[in-house]
Amino acid sequence: NYPNKQLEKNADAIIHKIRAAQEQDGYLNTYDALSKHSKKWTDMAHIHLCLVMCIDIVFSDQRVLANNGKVALRRGSILYCIEQVDNLDYDNIELNASVRFFTEYQQNHLSCVVSIKAH
Repeated sequence: NYPNKQLEKNADAIIHKIRAAQEQDGYLNTYDALSKHSKKWTDMAHIHLCLVMCIDIVFSDQRVLANNGKVALRRGSILYCIEQVDNLDYDNIELNASVRFFTEYQQNHLSCVVSIKAH
């Protein structure tokens, strides 16, 4: 049944709520508008945000011959590479399907470094 009057009514109600949530500065504050929450953010507000980021194995472009057979690990936008200076036997490191990666927060190392470990 087109036009669907009930669908139009529902869409109009949602559009009205979104318009009502728009602040004077142009930002949308849908949480406050929809929940009738009265607390507003201030300059002193702090947010702790924790995002789960998967560890991916990344292969180099096959045209870079020096990297054939080598991989890097990526977590979010950070690319991790094993360097010879830190790992003297880096040419002997092998990955197989049973390797499981995990992250480890190193609190005293530059104060906020996340390392990737494998087992």
